Order: sequence, then structure tokens, then C-alpha cells
Amino acid sequence: MTLNEFLFDSLENFEHVYIDYGQYVKELTPELYDLLEGYEVEKWYLDIKNHKPCIIIKVDD
Repeated sequence: MTLNEFLFDSLENFEHVYIDYGQYVKELTPELYDLLEGYEVEKWYLDIKNHKPCIIIKVDD
């Protein structure tokens, strides 16, 4: 499943989405989404950042 499919088919109500780069996570911006939308989702997990629930997604490079 690609990042695009994952976000729009199953979790479109999450406002805070981060991308896991291994050593750090980065908030998903429109520009970053444009670069990664076709990448396959390797895994995902729920977390709390800045006292708000978020989803963190690891994509397959």
C-alpha cells in the first residue's frame, strides 16, 4: 500500500502525521507528501507529539 492509499483510504482523520527516518521523525508537509506519496508504507504506529495524538509512518525507500 502506498503512502497516498494509506492516508486517504484508512486514516484520513489524522491531522498530525510524521515520517520516520530512523534516527528522527519529520512532520509530513505538503512538499514532503509530494515526494513520498508513491512510496510503499513499511510500518506505522501511533504516538503522542506535543500533547497531541499522531501517526508515525515508515516508508520503504
